[in-house]
Amino acid sequence: MTELLEQYDHIDGFHEGLAAVCTNEGIGFIDIYGEMIISPKYEKTEDETDQDKVYGFSEGMSVFLQKGQYGFIDKWGYIIVSADYNKLSPLNECVAAAQLNEKWGFINHRGRVFIPFIYDFAQSFHEGICWVQKK
Repeated sequence: MTELLEQYDHIDGFHEGLAAVCTNEGIGFIDIYGEMIISPKYEKTEDETDQDKVYGFSEGMSVFLQKGQYGFIDKWGYIIVSADYNKLSPLNECVAAAQLNEKWGFINHRGRVFIPFIYDFAQSFHEGICWVQKK
């Protein structure tokens, strides 16, 4: 374990068998044996509130940051939803809150619009309910 700690700037907790690691190259993911599964090619977020969005898997997907935009990757590192969103929450109940052009809506695990982008703010679903705000 000490060797792993020395290899990375930061190791996040494990979520669904993978842990995010930070290197000079970016963010990647290791398995429980310390093997690099997804190479560290995704951007580090500067905004502390976004760290949980970049680190960790939920429902088989992780939010990633690339060129300042967010999308979803799967556990093998394949891009499932392109990095087209200003903000993106982790999947919860098969949908995610997403911000596009300053408006919030919801997408499913394949990037299809579930609820249109008409809200000024939105939070993830929990037990079939979500909080949204429209001015």
